[in-house]
This record gives sequence, structure tokens and C-alpha cells, in this order.
Amino acid sequence: NLTDGAGRTIPYTDPTTNTVMARLGWNPLPGMRISAGVIHRDEQQVIPVAANTFDATNIADRTLRGTQYTLNFAWAPPATRLVDLRASLYRNDIAITETRILPNDGRRDGTTLETMGLSLQNTSRFSLLGWDRHALTIGVDGHRDEQAGRRNGAERGQYPDARQEVFGFFAQEELNIGPATLTAGLRYDSYESSAPGQRSQSNDRLSPRVSLAWRVTDWLQPYLSYAEAYRAPNLTQLYNFGVHFPVALTPRPIFNVFVPNPNLRPETSRNAEMGVNLRFRDVLEDGDSLRLRAALFRNNVSDFIETIVTATTTEQRNVTRARIDGFELEGQYESRLWFARAGASLLRGDNLSNGQPLSLIPAHKLSLTLGRRFLEQGVTLGGRVQLVAEQDRKPRDLSTGQLPPRTAPYALMDLFLTWQPPEGPLAPFRFDLGVANLADVRYRRASWDAGVTRSAFYDVGRNVQFRISAQF
Repeated sequence: NLTDGAGRTIPYTDPTTNTVMARLGWNPLPGMRISAGVIHRDEQQVIPVAANTFDATNIADRTLRGTQYTLNFAWAPPATRLVDLRASLYRNDIAITETRILPNDGRRDGTTLETMGLSLQNTSRFSLLGWDRHALTIGVDGHRDEQAGRRNGAERGQYPDARQEVFGFFAQEELNIGPATLTAGLRYDSYESSAPGQRSQSNDRLSPRVSLAWRVTDWLQPYLSYAEAYRAPNLTQLYNFGVHFPVALTPRPIFNVFVPNPNLRPETSRNAEMGVNLRFRDVLEDGDSLRLRAALFRNNVSDFIETIVTATTTEQRNVTRARIDGFELEGQYESRLWFARAGASLLRGDNLSNGQPLSLIPAHKLSLTLGRRFLEQGVTLGGRVQLVAEQDRKPRDLSTGQLPPRTAPYALMDLFLTWQPPEGPLAPFRFDLGVANLADVRYRRASWDAGVTRSAFYDVGRNVQFRISAQF
């Protein structure tokens, strides 16, 4: 069982997991590669029936079996620039069986989810109208989800039988004219969802995209972009109902329940972004490099899909008008011996329909990484620091009017060490040692405090991992 940053054991966090993976690749012709892979996972765990709670009165023996199959094809023949083809087929099968052992009443739940999907795209590079730097990409993608839930052989409300098919077609042209890069694209999306006894749903939309980047100098490239996006609600958001988690057991049982919303509309957004890319070489020494990127964006969202957790219900609802503003900053320094990375993100989400903040918006973050390579010894040593601000911008509970508790700020430090001997009998081996949350800090994620009632536990405390790998 894991231990949180306060030194308390988090119950029911000790699964036994076995995973088998196999991959095969074949290059039959120059520029062509065919690959296939399979990953199978078995996991067994004793866990509360409401898996994200610590209810000790409703316990199940849970078995999960998942298998993922992939088949990939890539072809970029050296003799032509018109063909750069990528194709992929995949299938994911997940089956979960839960036998309740407390109380030991023989209740047995089964859950299955099958996903089949494909993607196909080709990029052609050519000259046209005097410009020789065209890149035209055309592609399709799609997938089908089928889910089913049973309880002692009968349909289970928390996971009803349902099906969804999603399809997309896209085309994008990238044109380089001197120092400028102009990109324009158009995407068509459609989906259809259905469940027995529930309202079926279908919708489609065209979404454009355009961006312009201008390389002013060798080191300065500002850019502007506008893109529209479209997201269909998934089966869980549309159709799930039944008990989510217990709220109280005495003096009478009270439960938080899923409320299905088959009328949930797809989410659409209009996203504007402006930013700048900076690239420098030979900054502190010959051969080193420094890259910086800063971006400011605004996403205006219609029918934003928001998870609303009240004292007794969990429901997905559409926010008619929402806005997410953000700023991102990234930096990376690389030299022969030293490396450093930095990243910062500031996000603000607002429900423009009622003036409340949006739920589940991440807090402001700053991360820093610094490392040193000892080439002769084959050693890399480094550390990471992550600073997360307080998150108190949360919507009020619609049923009680109460505000969810604020999530306190925190700082985490990680250390990592890699040793890959450059020569000798251990040369094929790589040894990795990582220490996460070095100071054993007591902290919580903002997503844990979305509702008025909060868990008594914190996130995982100090975590030490050691790994050996070999390549022959």
C-alpha cells in the first residue's frame, strides 16, 4: 500500500500487475516499414466498489484484463516526394470483473469496453506556381467504441450497453514563402452514439485552421494562429447512471449518483494564439543551444462539457459559453555536459453564462530541470522542481451553494540518476534510479477537491524506483 505525504497508509492501493509486450518490425523496401505490436495486462486488486473513495464497507475483488493490438505501415519511397504515407490499425479490449467480498453477498459485476480504430494520412511535397515548398497532407481517422456492463447477468446501470462511432477527414496545406510559413487546414468530424432505451445522438461539423509564422532573423520567429475544434461527448458522459460513491452510511445511507445526460451536446471552440519562438546557438560555449517559446492564447468554447459534482449527484452538463485564457512559457538549454529545461503555465477558466469559475482548471505551475552529464563515466545526474500555486477558483455547489475547499500550493523536488557504462561487460546495461517527492511533501491535486466533500488522504509521498534495462 502507498503512503501519503502525511505518513498515513492509503488503503487499497496495492495491485498486483503483470504485463507482457511484444513488437515486430520489418523493412521490406527502402523507405518502407511495417510493424505490429501487442500489449497484454493483468491486474488484481482488492478495492472499494467506488474506486476513487476510501469506503471500507463496500469492497470488491477486482480483476482487470486489457489487450492492445496495433498494426502500423509507413512508406516514404526515396524516389518521390509525393508519397509520405502513414497508416495505423488498432484494437483495445478491456474487461473488468468485480466480485463483492464485503458484504459477501455474491454480487458480481462485469464491465467491457472494445475500441477499434484506424488512421491514414499522406503528405505530398511539391512545387506549384513558382513556389517549391508546398506540403499537402490529407488524411482520415475514426474509431468505434462498444461498452457493456452486467451485474449478476443483468444490465448494470452504472455502465449501460452503448455504442459510438467517430469519423474525421482532414486536409492541410503548408506553404513556405521566403521567411514566412503559412498553414491552412480544414477538418470534418462526425459521430453517432446510441444506447438501448436512451436517446440516440449524432452530429457533425467543419473546423478550419490557419496560422502564419515569420522568421524575422535566424533566432526570432513570431507566429499567429486561429483554429476551431470539435469534441464529441463520450459514452460515459452521455449514458452512465446509478451509484457513484457513498456520501454517508449513518444514520441512513446517502449516495452520490451518476445522472445520465443523453442530450449532452458536442463541445466546439474557437482558439486564437500568438507567440514567439527563439533559437540561439553558441550561447555559453561552442556547440550549445538555447530554445525559448512563449504563447498567449484564448479559447472561446460553446457547449463546454463540464463535470458537476454536487453533494448527491455527478453529472456532465453543457456550459453555453465558456472561456479559457492561458499563458505558456518553455525553455531548453543543451550543451555537451549540461542541460536545463523550464516550463510555466497559467490558466484561467470562466463560465460566462453564470459568472462562476470553470471546474477542474489546473492551478498555475512552474517546473525547472537541471542536469549534468559525466561522459567518461556514462553517468547523468539531475533534479526537477515543480511549483504549483493555490487553486481557489472553483464553482459553488449547485445544490448547497457551498464553495469547494481551496487546494493549497505545494512544491515538489525529484532526483534522477542514470548510469550506462560506455565500455566493459556492463556496457549493454542501463541503470536508472529516481526519487520522486524527495522531501515527502504533503500535497493534494486540485482535481481531488472539486466537490464540497474532500478525501482525508493526500497524494503519494516519497517514492523511490530502480530500473535495469539491457540492449544486445
